[in-house]
Amino acid sequence: MGKATNLVTNPKPISVSAWNTAGRDSDIELRMTADGTAVYAKNLTGVSDAYVRTVVHGLKAGSYVFAVNIRVAQSAPAKSLRVVQASPLSEIAYCPFALGFNKVEFTLGSTNSVELRVNIAPTGNDALNFNHVGLYTLSDWENMQAMSTPVQWFSGDSIERGAPA
Repeated sequence: MGKATNLVTNPKPISVSAWNTAGRDSDIELRMTADGTAVYAKNLTGVSDAYVRTVVHGLKAGSYVFAVNIRVAQSAPAKSLRVVQASPLSEIAYCPFALGFNKVEFTLGSTNSVELRVNIAPTGNDALNFNHVGLYTLSDWENMQAMSTPVQWFSGDSIERGAPA
């Protein structure tokens, strides 16, 4: 395998600095888990479209894979991962919820910015936590999967091997 790039800032993550609640701070609690190994997001009020997001700017036209490990979820949202392009503003891809490894493929027709969203169940006080965030070109993802022991995720100092569930 040649060089692969994880296009997400803070893919481990070690803080929530790259994530936000899209202006819904009174509806969503966003912090790191007590052990510091995952993002914790809680729907405080039962708002129906609860999510946390990170934005990646200037992705070139092409095909991509957005992947996240959902470690714990009290209830399942209908969609776990969503990709929303900035211009024109529209949801372009999503995947149904699964505990554990979630991934969604999407294609951009031109250079664009995207919001990578992790949904929280629409029930008050439901929470989830997630880690191992990845955004890869489809070509990088396919090369990662083609290795004798597939690479599921990596950051600057960690690598997770094993075929995704």
